Amino acid sequence: MNKIKLTTLCGLVSLFSVSAFAEWVLITDFEGAVYDDFDLYKRFAPQGDLYLSGFDPVNAANGHYYADPGPQVDGANNQIWNGFTLPTPVAEGETATLKFDVYLYSTGPFNLNVGLSDIPVSIDDTLSKENGQLLEPNNYGSYESQMGIGETLNARNGSGFTNTGVFSPVGEWFTLYYVADNANDVTYFYYKTAAMSVPTAIPLPDAPFALFRNGTTDPLVTFTITSAGSNSGPIDVFLLDNVYIDTTGPNLDGGTHVGGEFWGGYPLFDESGNVDTGDWLSFINVASDPWIYVYNLSTYVYMPEDYVSGTGSWAYVPNF
Repeated sequence: MNKIKLTTLCGLVSLFSVSAFAEWVLITDFEGAVYDDFDLYKRFAPQGDLYLSGFDPVNAANGHYYADPGPQVDGANNQIWNGFTLPTPVAEGETATLKFDVYLYSTGPFNLNVGLSDIPVSIDDTLSKENGQLLEPNNYGSYESQMGIGETLNARNGSGFTNTGVFSPVGEWFTLYYVADNANDVTYFYYKTAAMSVPTAIPLPDAPFALFRNGTTDPLVTFTITSAGSNSGPIDVFLLDNVYIDTTGPNLDGGTHVGGEFWGGYPLFDESGNVDTGDWLSFINVASDPWIYVYNLSTYVYMPEDYVSGTGSWAYVPNF
């Protein structure tokens, strides 16, 4: 028999508890009439264009971001890249929350990626903005925390994308949240529509988080947007707006977890049974309680809920 006591020095600390010093800092809200007002730089999209107003069906005067790269022609790499330097870098070992608003006219086609990069913005201001000043970030490998937005929300998960099974809301503004953990190189995704009282988790099929694309030890320094042409024709209209970051930690605008439910004093992350134990065991899955799956150990342990206390828990670990 393998019997261990799982303990924590930090007590009941939840990764998704809102920091006492939580603070949203604006990256951009795209307000203004002239392209030169913004730190936006096209890279390559000779037939494309960038629109900063005029497409919001809710508020025609609202400033927003919409980059139409035009259709792909003869397999050309037809993309518009934009990089925004974060007000404060997300240091290695720290956690930050990115949020931004999205409006989709329809379910596609889209070829839109949004996320955080460890590559600083680099431009060549001797070039015209129309022809593209952006030098870096300049390829999909530049992303760390990343989501592809289309008919469904597709999380970048290490070496590939994972379809989360969550369909993108259409015809309304909704908010995406990325809780980017730059200690463990993972992202927890949430979204919130007008009908939701708090943000709802977007879990992946096999874990509550997605792996960073590369998993380097560098700070995250750039908010990056990529819009690419589609082989199936022009992409449909998408809008981005109100981009904020909180580098003090997780911030879900008052929401912490699904339904206010707990297991062993720890918040239930989603309806699949994932539970956030913070600095103790990170994420576990309690769907088969008393057999608990510990993601960090990649195994089940026998740990009934009533074993758990503020100082830890006894658990049986099978030797499979």
